[in-house]
Amino acid sequence: MNINLSYIRLYFSTDEYFAAADVLKWNNETNAYDIYEIKMSSTDDEDEEETEDGKPKKVNRKKEEQYEYDLAFQTNVAKLCGVTFNKNISCVSIEVMSVWANST
Repeated sequence: MNINLSYIRLYFSTDEYFAAADVLKWNNETNAYDIYEIKMSSTDDEDEEETEDGKPKKVNRKKEEQYEYDLAFQTNVAKLCGVTFNKNISCVSIEVMSVWANST
């Protein structure tokens, strides 16, 4: 059976934990959900790979680690609620301005 289900902004709770997931999408190949954490940016500068002086741009590792923690927490709470996940877990970054411009 080919199922095409996607859910946006889901909430999961147990007696001890509460989590909100951005996107769950059913994966027909694995018969489990893929989970996506969407992070928004509103500046064009974040897309540049180099600074103005030509040096490589530094990655904000603390932010990346927080995103990974958030996604892991959401996944674990949802699993406690009975959701089965695919092994692939993604953190997706989108740019607010491009989404806004394309939706009008």
